[in-house]
Amino acid sequence: MVNLRVLDLVKQAYTYEDGVVISDIVIRTFHENEKVTLSFYGIDAIPSSFANGCFVRVLESFGLQKIKENLSVIDSTKQINSMIKSRLVFESQRNDL
Repeated sequence: MVNLRVLDLVKQAYTYEDGVVISDIVIRTFHENEKVTLSFYGIDAIPSSFANGCFVRVLESFGLQKIKENLSVIDSTKQINSMIKSRLVFESQRNDL
C-alpha cells in the first residue's frame, strides 16, 4: 500500500499539470501491483482540470474496475468525491472503459 498526500507532491490541486504529477505516481504504483491511498488533506475542492489530469489518465491506462479495487481516496470533501466520480463515470461511458 502506497500512501500519497496530494499537497506533499504539488503546491495546489488546480491545474491539469498538477493532476498529471499525481497520476504519474499512481500509474507507476499500479504497474508495480500496489494499491494507493490518496489523501486530499488540506484541500476543499478540485476543478475538473485537476480531476482529468489525476484520474482520467489512470482510467485510460487501467480502466474503472482497477481504480475501484486499488485506489482509496481519504480526507476529501463532498465536492472532491463528486468531481472524481462524475469525471470517471463520464469518461468511462464515453470511452467504454
